[in-house]
Amino acid sequence: MKPYVGQIFPNLELAMQFYISYAKLCGFSVRVESTKRATDVARTITWKYLCCTRKGFKSVSPYAEFNPTGESANVVKRRRPSNRCGCEANIRFKYVGNDGYRVTKLDCRHNHPMLKLSEMVFSKENREVTSLHQEFIMNCLKSNVGVTKSFRVYKNLVGSYANVGATVVDFKNFMRGLNSYLIGSDAQMVINDFFKKKEICDAFYFDYYVNKEDQLCRLFWCDPINRKSFSYFGDVVSADATYQLNRYFLSTRIINMKH
Repeated sequence: MKPYVGQIFPNLELAMQFYISYAKLCGFSVRVESTKRATDVARTITWKYLCCTRKGFKSVSPYAEFNPTGESANVVKRRRPSNRCGCEANIRFKYVGNDGYRVTKLDCRHNHPMLKLSEMVFSKENREVTSLHQEFIMNCLKSNVGVTKSFRVYKNLVGSYANVGATVVDFKNFMRGLNSYLIGSDAQMVINDFFKKKEICDAFYFDYYVNKEDQLCRLFWCDPINRKSFSYFGDVVSADATYQLNRYFLSTRIINMKH
């Protein structure tokens, strides 16, 4: 499983995957250091450098440096811990034509301890938000369960954090990407969903108001059960169960149904 100088791989993908698998067994993570391409039309990758994620050192910037004009020249919002320690372990792949890629340099000297077997499951290579994770997160959201709590529930289902296959930060990053994808279309998705409900059930009623900027300002809906209850009792008091839980519903409302 250990690569050696002169080893040839038919393509770059297999070469990189071989070294990443070797890194998993040893207990360190890999990142791409640099890539060189040819000047031809195909832009073929001629060199590929991979190194340990702990190579080099993180540049430290002050919180604020002021220039003579008094304006802030460099502001760091927050300090992030770095595990880089100047490790020089790396590997280089060179394109050799139809033969594929050859290992031209290999340095296996690490100046830091390797990850323990119990810690390897939390490395970047071993973490992934799979389709199973995504489906579980979406089902929890339908039940008004947040991402952090859904991660804890998933951990209890699989037995331990090591069996999850991801971290709570990975769950949050997935939700952040999903929210970014839905920006600008979430309101229209709600309206489309109500139109589908109306096609299935004629007794379902909804109405909405859009301002001049084509933004959804007000939305009202009522299912057949609520309409039947109104016919018996008249006014209906509705308490918002999502009070101060998200940016869409920020206050409770008392609705006096007149129609």
